[in-house]
Amino acid sequence: MKFFRLLALLTLAALPAVALTGCTSAPAIRSDMTNAADSATRTSAEDANDYARIVDHNTRMIWDDLARLMLLDKSSRLSPWAAP
Repeated sequence: MKFFRLLALLTLAALPAVALTGCTSAPAIRSDMTNAADSATRTSAEDANDYARIVDHNTRMIWDDLARLMLLDKSSRLSPWAAP
């Protein structure tokens, strides 16, 4: 009988703690508010697309610069634009 009385007392003592905390994940959300986002306005996929575009653009620019350096573009003063 003492065991059941002790169990009831512990249950009544733990009830407010359970009621106040509940099953929310608020502490987990508060500890990581970014939600795995890389920035405030862009998703990871958008950042990956931009990175791929930048790498492609820079690679094409390297070939253009190399052609200019080796004087293969037939322009004067290593300029990509025609001089009048």
